[in-house]
Amino acid sequence: MNKKIVALFVIILFFGVNRSFAQSESTSGSTLTIELTSSPNFSDGALLTPGFIKFRYFIAENMAVRLSTWVNANSNQEVPQTVLKHNYMTFRPGFEYHLSSNENLSPYFGVDFVFDLAQFSKHTSVGMPVTGAYDIDNIVNFTNRGYYTLGGYTFAGIDFYRSKRFYFGTEIGFEYGFTTHAQVNYGTQLFRDKTKTSQFNTVVSNTFRVGFMLF
Repeated sequence: MNKKIVALFVIILFFGVNRSFAQSESTSGSTLTIELTSSPNFSDGALLTPGFIKFRYFIAENMAVRLSTWVNANSNQEVPQTVLKHNYMTFRPGFEYHLSSNENLSPYFGVDFVFDLAQFSKHTSVGMPVTGAYDIDNIVNFTNRGYYTLGGYTFAGIDFYRSKRFYFGTEIGFEYGFTTHAQVNYGTQLFRDKTKTSQFNTVVSNTFRVGFMLF
């Protein structure tokens, strides 16, 4: 799923960049951007891990509202009778304030509201199904157990414009969230009740950003 989304974005970006270099002064009124963010990956040789797809709309020359999102759905058939399912969605509306800048650089800071949702389940016809997690053995929060998180994210970043439409950049921030971990059922029986945690993290999923202005 991630690879398909990234490939689609690269195709859109290619045509967007070509269009950006083909246009001239008429692009000065551009207000809507789309971008893909990512972070370094040192664990499995993939180089970069996709972060979010982000839309940004400038309501003034130095102010913008934005929406960062990502959706992932996986279904893994271990054996013919057993399927592990995982769905993830994040929805992050926010606001940016851009500082004084020239035509090539635009530093900014802002805040996002954070909503993350993850679902895990095990569907099987040869044993007990599990909802709320992949299995009842070795349950690990955020790894193989469902949850939803509400929180906030403060950030600072900078845009580097290569043309009037095409840009790349970087962003880093801090996130504070309250998480409710899912109830885990083994068949129709309650195996583990809901639990709650809070966390404060440095967010690096927007370390590398590339995007272009739609109009």
